[in-house]
Amino acid sequence: MATVQIPSKMQFSQRSLRGARRLLGALRLPPSRPRAPRRQQSTLAGQRAGSRSSGSTSADGAASSDIPILELRRFFVMSAVPMVGFGLVDNTVMIQAGNAIDLTLGVTFGLSTLAAAACGQICSDVAGVAGAARFESAFARLGLPRANLTAAQLSCSLVKRVGLAGQLVGVFVGCSLGLVNLLFLDTGRTAEIKAVSRERSAFSIHVSNGERENATAVTVHGPDAPMLVASLTAVLAAQRCDVSGFSGGSDEGREGRVRDVFYVTRGGAPLDEAELEPLAQTVLDACADAGKKQVQKHLYNQNPSFGLSHATASFLT
Repeated sequence: MATVQIPSKMQFSQRSLRGARRLLGALRLPPSRPRAPRRQQSTLAGQRAGSRSSGSTSADGAASSDIPILELRRFFVMSAVPMVGFGLVDNTVMIQAGNAIDLTLGVTFGLSTLAAAACGQICSDVAGVAGAARFESAFARLGLPRANLTAAQLSCSLVKRVGLAGQLVGVFVGCSLGLVNLLFLDTGRTAEIKAVSRERSAFSIHVSNGERENATAVTVHGPDAPMLVASLTAVLAAQRCDVSGFSGGSDEGREGRVRDVFYVTRGGAPLDEAELEPLAQTVLDACADAGKKQVQKHLYNQNPSFGLSHATASFLT
C-alpha cells in the first residue's frame, strides 16, 4: 500500500518564500540614480550662470578692445551733431512761441509767464516730432564720416556710452545756442503791455449830448494819472474840438480815482451823434497812453535796467 507524504508546515512556508523571491527577482526595477542635495544643485546652477556671464563679459570686452579710437570719435560726432540741431530748434521755437503767447493770450486771458512758457514748450515738442525725419535727412546730407562698426560692436556697452555722451553734449550745445534768441526779445515789454492793459480796462469813457445844451459832455472815469487832463485837452484839440468848460474831482466813493468832464463844441455846436463813438475811442486811447507812461516810469523805478532793455529791443526791431 503506497504512502503519501504530507509536507510539514515549515517546509510549505520555505517553498512559498523561495517562490516569492523568484517572483520579486523577475519584477525587480533598475536602481534609481541618487539625487543630489538642493544646495549642491543650486551651486551647480550658479556656476553655470557665472560661466555664461563671464563668457558674455569676456566677449563684450573683446569686442570693445577691437574698436579703434577713430571709429569711436566718429560715432560720437554722429550722435552729437543731430542733437545740436534739435536742441537749437527746440529752444528757438519754445522762446519765440512762448513770447508770442505771452504777448497775446497772456494779455487777453491774464496767463502767467510760466503758463505761456509751458504753451511754448508744447509748440516746440510738436515741431520736434513733426520735423524729426527732416532733421535726420538734412544731417545725412552733411557728409559726416560714418563709423564703421559691426552689429556686435554697436551692442557693446562702450559704444552705447559713447553714443549717449554724444547726444547729451549735442543737446546741451544746441539749447545753449538757442538762448541767443533772448537777445532779440524785449523781456520788459510783456510786463508793460499787461500793465497797460490793466490801465486801459481801468478807464471808462462816456460821451453824450444830453447833459448840457449846445455842448457835448465827455466824461472820464479812471485812476488819477499825472498830466491826464493836459493830455486829454491836447487830444480833443487835435480832433478840432473846442473845450468850452471843464469840471473835475475825485470819483465818489472810490479812492484814487477821478471823474473829469470836458464840455466840447465844434463850430459853436455840439458834435453829431455819429462822431460820439469814435471820439470816445480816441479819448480812451489817450487815457491808455497816459497810463502807459506812468507804468513805464513805475517799471523803471523798480528796475533801472528796464529802460536799457526797452531801448535795445526798440533799436533791434
